[in-house]
Amino acid sequence: MTPRGPARAAFPAAAPCASPAQGGEDGGAGGGQTGRVAGPGLWRAPEGATLATLVINLDRSPERLEAMGQRLHALGLPWQRVRAVDGAALPAWPAGSVDEAGYARRHGKPVAAGEVGCHLSHLQALQAFIDGGATHLLLLEDAALPGPDCRAVVEALLRQASHWDVVKLSGFHRGSPAPVAQLLPGFRLAVPFSRQGNTAALMFSRAAAQAALPALAPMQLPYDHALERPWSYGQRLRIVTPSPVHAQDGSPSTISGGRTRKFGWSQRLPTHAFRVRNEAQRLAWALGQWLAARSS
Repeated sequence: MTPRGPARAAFPAAAPCASPAQGGEDGGAGGGQTGRVAGPGLWRAPEGATLATLVINLDRSPERLEAMGQRLHALGLPWQRVRAVDGAALPAWPAGSVDEAGYARRHGKPVAAGEVGCHLSHLQALQAFIDGGATHLLLLEDAALPGPDCRAVVEALLRQASHWDVVKLSGFHRGSPAPVAQLLPGFRLAVPFSRQGNTAALMFSRAAAQAALPALAPMQLPYDHALERPWSYGQRLRIVTPSPVHAQDGSPSTISGGRTRKFGWSQRLPTHAFRVRNEAQRLAWALGQWLAARSS
């Protein structure tokens, strides 16, 4: 991508991005669900884990924030807003944030402004979580649509936190799941043998966020592609099957929009080579993870 200006000033630090607490209520009100509010945007599970729920939202999408707030209120989860990065509004990529040549080789197309915004928004949310005091993070994009079992699944994941580091609660595809643990009747924790796509709903342990944050920078792939390469940041990525969160509520994306055209076939030869190698790494990683989980 052509630089967006002569200067590449650093983007503001992540700490100011989290707003004062929004919505939420005591977890005891949810039909047999347990837990309590532990502070702004925090919910403490009976097992001692503290969950921070962060919602990524652009300033120009207040209606999406209001809708998400109503969904989380219905689930009895306190939450905080994280101000999303509007990639289209950046005059230049923040210094060191995007490897444009690496992105072109790996993804076969120029960097899209919306993808940069999505990537930086997620990294800022991880930093906000690390800067706080919670043990675990539930990270939601504002278009995510939690199902009625979402909170029960989250509680089950916190009870079984020793079995995962990062969990995807949504996806565009099934991800070829290989189950390793039962969470609830009808929901299982699984190792993904293929890509799911989408990062609308994620959970992180504190250690996983600390490991992933530096490994995911600079941007060399769209954020969901990068996150689904857990061997690159040394964490146990799991998925919930079936997904308890719908990837989108039906509204168009405001963060990751702005598609770019692919390069010509010959220019994409490095991309084809990378993808073959990447899928071989995925298969080897997933098989090792599944065998290790079954033997533990």
